[in-house]
Amino acid sequence: MDWTGLTAWVPTAAVVAMTAIACALAMVLPERPTRRRLGVLVATWCGAAAIIATVWQRSDGAADASARRGDAEANTAQLAKYAGRLKIVWQKLDAAAKPLPPAADKAPPASFDTVDSGLTALSAEADDLGKRVAAFKGGAQARAIDDATADQMVAYLKQHGNGSVVVSCLPQDDEAYLYANRLATILRQAGWRATGPEFTAIFGATPSLAVSLYVRGGEPPDAVHVLIDAFTRFNIPYQGRIAASDAIPDNETVELFVAKKP
Repeated sequence: MDWTGLTAWVPTAAVVAMTAIACALAMVLPERPTRRRLGVLVATWCGAAAIIATVWQRSDGAADASARRGDAEANTAQLAKYAGRLKIVWQKLDAAAKPLPPAADKAPPASFDTVDSGLTALSAEADDLGKRVAAFKGGAQARAIDDATADQMVAYLKQHGNGSVVVSCLPQDDEAYLYANRLATILRQAGWRATGPEFTAIFGATPSLAVSLYVRGGEPPDAVHVLIDAFTRFNIPYQGRIAASDAIPDNETVELFVAKKP
């Protein structure tokens, strides 16, 4: 049973009952017939007016409630539509970020149950995309030695002899070749016996930002210490460990190997 609908008719029923009682009283009052008929007529008209007003008020309230329900349903559907559009934008951003390197921290799980959760997911995706673009730019930037630093390195190396150096890099790597060529040019400008860049894969293909220093074995030549001092002084990344290699022609030659950039 619909108690809500039933209770809505209580005021109308009360008015009907009151009208009936008024009519009954008018009939039994010890008055003259004319006044009695007049009382009955007035009570009937008043009751009818009250019933009509009550029914109209109820109908008007029901219409308002129905309109409110319709508005709420329309708003809910519209918000769901907006959340769906946010999800589409998020998916496009996620697809655009696929070729980029992953971010260091994982993005929170995305939810599009509501517009608020969709906006939160979209904001997190935008932040993640920004971090990945920054990482891509950092990785795309080639290793370089600016002119001022190069001039200072030349002046420093000139003060410490003219060692023998072979500069090498991996084949088919333009970035590594240009960096190795820059190092070889600086060494030659400082009066060192520097050859290269030469292409070699004997030292492996592990990516590294640092320049690796190799000697044949035994006691390292003085040129190794001078180069390490120069790299440290002018912030040139290098491998701190000196590895021996039989590929180097003699004990006095140092090989500088430029690996692939990570």
